[in-house]
Amino acid sequence: MGFLNPLALWGGLAAAGVAVPIIIHLLYRKNRKQTKWAAMELLRKALVVRSGQVKLEDFLILALRCLAILLIAGSLLRPTLKQDSIAGLGEQRVGMVIAIDSSYSMGHGEHSRFEKAVETARTILGTASEGDPVTIVRLSSHPEILVRRSGYDPGTFGDVLDGQKTPSKYRLGLETSVEQLRELIGELKTPIKECYIITDAQDADWATVSGEGAAIFEDLATESDLFVVPVSPESEGNLSLARLEYQSGALRAKATGRFAAIVRNEGRTATDGGVVELFVNDELVTRRNVGMIKAGEPQPVPFYITFDKPGDVRLKARLSKDDLMVDNERFGVVQVAPRVRALVVDGAPPGGGGDLSRAGAFYAVKGIQLRDRDPESPLTVSQVEASNLSLENLSDFDVIVMTDVSDLAPEVVDRLRGFVSRGGGLVVFLGEQVDPELYNQRFGASGGGASGGSVALLPGTLGQPVSVSPDLPNGWTIEASKAQHSLAQIATRLKDGMLETARVTKMIQVEPNAEADVLWKVAEVDAPLALTHKVGGGEVVMVTTSADRSWNELPVHPLYSMFLQQAVTTLSSRPDERHFHVGGTVEIPVPGRKLNDPLSVTGPDGQTAELRVTASSTQGNQQVVCAIDASRVGVYTIAGGGGAGGEDNAPISAAVNVEAIESNVRVIDGGALTEQLEPQKISVIATNDAKAIEATIEKSREGMELADILLGLGIFAFLLQSILAKRFTDKIHAGESDLGASLQTTQVAAARRS
Repeated sequence: MGFLNPLALWGGLAAAGVAVPIIIHLLYRKNRKQTKWAAMELLRKALVVRSGQVKLEDFLILALRCLAILLIAGSLLRPTLKQDSIAGLGEQRVGMVIAIDSSYSMGHGEHSRFEKAVETARTILGTASEGDPVTIVRLSSHPEILVRRSGYDPGTFGDVLDGQKTPSKYRLGLETSVEQLRELIGELKTPIKECYIITDAQDADWATVSGEGAAIFEDLATESDLFVVPVSPESEGNLSLARLEYQSGALRAKATGRFAAIVRNEGRTATDGGVVELFVNDELVTRRNVGMIKAGEPQPVPFYITFDKPGDVRLKARLSKDDLMVDNERFGVVQVAPRVRALVVDGAPPGGGGDLSRAGAFYAVKGIQLRDRDPESPLTVSQVEASNLSLENLSDFDVIVMTDVSDLAPEVVDRLRGFVSRGGGLVVFLGEQVDPELYNQRFGASGGGASGGSVALLPGTLGQPVSVSPDLPNGWTIEASKAQHSLAQIATRLKDGMLETARVTKMIQVEPNAEADVLWKVAEVDAPLALTHKVGGGEVVMVTTSADRSWNELPVHPLYSMFLQQAVTTLSSRPDERHFHVGGTVEIPVPGRKLNDPLSVTGPDGQTAELRVTASSTQGNQQVVCAIDASRVGVYTIAGGGGAGGEDNAPISAAVNVEAIESNVRVIDGGALTEQLEPQKISVIATNDAKAIEATIEKSREGMELADILLGLGIFAFLLQSILAKRFTDKIHAGESDLGASLQTTQVAAARRS
């Protein structure tokens, strides 16, 4: 039994209505007046039998009055009976929400899954009666409502489905999608509510539903009859370009960078990966065969690009044709700097003893420069003692490397924080002189700078130094994390066994911040060795061991120079900064512009829109941005701002791609899907036969609304009590024979009239 109107409100009013005749009856009995006179005793015995009959008649009339009020109030609640009700009673109307999965995996196949889903929607609509309220929605991470609670008309709804030719470029986003359905179901006011989700039932989405998603499904199944209708795929094979990533090398003019197109086999069997083509600024520069790829595995296809001049470079990788083309292209943008300027801050004690030529700054400078020691090189490295850092103009540099710096003045910390927020890069090596408590105070979110801080500069909170135990005389080994950051992947590209020779004997324990990425770890104690996070428009990398050989053997290991050169390139050019997913609004940093500067944005389709520079909406991210509607896949180019006509600022580009997770087109079979969704009381219609779908729907549809029946019964009960009240009273009048009967008649008639 369900109710279309609120039970608490109308149930309360019904209870109050039933109480009225009962209260009147009780008040009448309590307030009746007794007059004692001599002849009463003589009449009392004669009235005993007669009064018992009158009481029964009164209770019958009272019960009918209460029943009439209950039935009328019940009709206002509009109750409905579901599948186990008696067929043929009440009004049978159906409200439908039909959700068609329009995520881009639905485009898979020669006769796409989306086409089959649209035909299934036609079949389901065929079970509706004209005038039934129907909602049709394209389901994805950005749902699109095609028809909202409109009376069903075969011609109009057929035209709507005829217009659905292709899916979107979004992923499904199951929780977001189903949340929209809950709102749409709540709008229906019919005895029977049905919700249909027509989908390809991707294994990635449906095999494991999150706790939040399960709760939403349970709510939907409570409010409606919820059906999942999987469409049968033609195949489950797909190759996708999962990523186009920068891997190593210098992003400077006249330098060469290494990139990789990551081709992934999303199917269940090994297959030939086809051919990948690489375009630079829309020109084809190379073509590579991928080779065989095992099921579920990625295959990197490396490319080397030499940059002729500075500026933004547009990249595009294209994979040969298969059954799902939308994920066969991947776009990228890299910023090629005219030059890179690094500053190494030497934390060695001024005039202190020891071999300063072997201090951390010495190894850092050597590792960064390596072969780039020509004065005309686009990479320049400067060195300064920590005590003299306050004299430097930080805006003259792109990256700052601090090695075992004991302390900095609060105003210098403020300048460093501003340097990073405006887009600079900072690398911090810890060491013997570092006081963890002082560092937490100076560089933490609570702030130790002159302005009181506000943004944590370091990606973690420092603990106490720890040293390797005597059981490991050679030191701890380094382990690469699974982060996608280019600095994390350096360790994975070393030759087999080489990483094991990089040993660490001492480090400072660090608790990473929530937003930090751990790049490397110390394997034996599972503690971060290198970690990073974003601060405003820039990035900070912290290494928990020293930059010299006092705590490790890294300075004489190839990993050290690879890390420093990669860090300088990554922190100055930030090759992953301008990569976004399609859908919604994205904020692209536009350094050098001012708030409210006019900008022009040219999209992948060649259309240009006029926008203004705004402040970032991300909390703690203090930078100017251009907010664009990334509704298309491809490269967006921003021009203007900063000078008269915008000539002082070079154009800025950003790449927008589909989300790779949706490329997994493997599906969960009907039996497994039924078992998965059974706890949420969701019915799975695991067939694509139209007649079978119609039969399943009709069988489930035996509910009816009982409002008219209850209203009719209520009116009947009210009329019946009126007739009986008059009949019983007339019966008493007809039997009057003495004074006692006359008195009783007067009292009963008055009570019944009340």
